[in-house]
Amino acid sequence: MYHRIFNTILPCALILLAGCSSGDNKEHPTDLQEASRQELVTALEERDQLLSLVTDIALSMDQIKQMEELISMSGVHSLEKPSQRTQVLADLALLQKTLQQRREALAELETRLLGSSLYTEEMTTTIEAMKAQIDSRSKELATLRKRLAQANSQISELSQTVDSLSQSVAEATHNADEAWEMSSQLADELNTCYYAVGSHGELKRHKILETAFLRSPRLLKGDFDQEFFTVSDKRDLVMIPLHSHKAKLLTNHPAEAYELVNIDGQKALRIIDPTRFWGLSNYLVIEVE
Repeated sequence: MYHRIFNTILPCALILLAGCSSGDNKEHPTDLQEASRQELVTALEERDQLLSLVTDIALSMDQIKQMEELISMSGVHSLEKPSQRTQVLADLALLQKTLQQRREALAELETRLLGSSLYTEEMTTTIEAMKAQIDSRSKELATLRKRLAQANSQISELSQTVDSLSQSVAEATHNADEAWEMSSQLADELNTCYYAVGSHGELKRHKILETAFLRSPRLLKGDFDQEFFTVSDKRDLVMIPLHSHKAKLLTNHPAEAYELVNIDGQKALRIIDPTRFWGLSNYLVIEVE
């Protein structure tokens, strides 16, 4: 295209020079030649400006094409970081501004060329083609900016949705943790048991066992000493050393759920079936001698 414009302008300029040198104006040949020469210089300068402008516009077109290919290949949604989306928007805005500057420069040059005797139809075609390309690329840039703006909005909405879901998950997790903790505490409470091992006198002294004349012994009635009891977990309590040669259970527990065994000559309570053993009471009182 550049060579076509040059080849169009140069012959016209040479013809103009020749005509001006050999025409009817023989009275002032020097002035005519100088005027024609100046007109040629001006025309060539304008041609060079047009060629330079065509090059600049072509470069802008390539930049826009590269930007389109980048966004088309990666997709606007792949620009996950806000800084990336901001940079792309800034690049698009700069390209839009550059195209506007090219459009204004082209219009100015066209106005100047219209008054030149070297202006040709081919120049008109070239300038019109440049205008069409600028307009087309401007629309494409506007489309790209709109797509990116829509993507920003969608990404923002998705981020808000993700944040909301994350908060819901966090709340659900917190509630589940609280429920688990409460369940664990309840399980611990349900499996908490208490046992006391002592002589007849010790049990009476701690008001665990009460006896009176002509009255049946009373066990765990009234204000007995809770601190005398050992706190344990039914799930872990299997064997209770009694440190005595004789022992008997005062609280009510199924006989088949336990047994009194001898270990190194002393009694020990072995719980065979914890569920049945503690089924009637969470308290165990053993009297030893």
